[in-house]
Amino acid sequence: MTAYETVFSAFRDKITAYTFLDLTDVEEHEVLLGYMNNAIAKFGRICKKMLNRNNEISKFEDDLTDEEIDILTELMVESWVKPKLYNEDLLKNSMSTKDYTVFSPANLLNQLRELNKDTKNNARAMMNQYSVLNSNYGEMS
Repeated sequence: MTAYETVFSAFRDKITAYTFLDLTDVEEHEVLLGYMNNAIAKFGRICKKMLNRNNEISKFEDDLTDEEIDILTELMVESWVKPKLYNEDLLKNSMSTKDYTVFSPANLLNQLRELNKDTKNNARAMMNQYSVLNSNYGEMS
């Protein structure tokens, strides 16, 4: 059984988010659980394991491999980035800014779009590689 905390810790290693310091342990767990649930919804259909979990004890029913944890956390990063990209304040600022400087909100929005695209592409590539490496072509007929 893999503990949620193992996945959450791997996710924290991928990001820098000081806002988590302001959260209680329960609040942080709920936020990370939401990111993880989004990741499971995307990865669960190709993962060779069912990704069944027990929320009461905060553990997966199976032992996840490092590769499976890495894919889940990459998808969690995608979920973490997306709200930053679709931030109404950033959109308003970018639309009203005429000067596109290095530090402009419009440039930040473009950088976030690129980050979102890169994160999504990376997660998809990881899932494709996982799928190919864990396929049993002999059973396909």
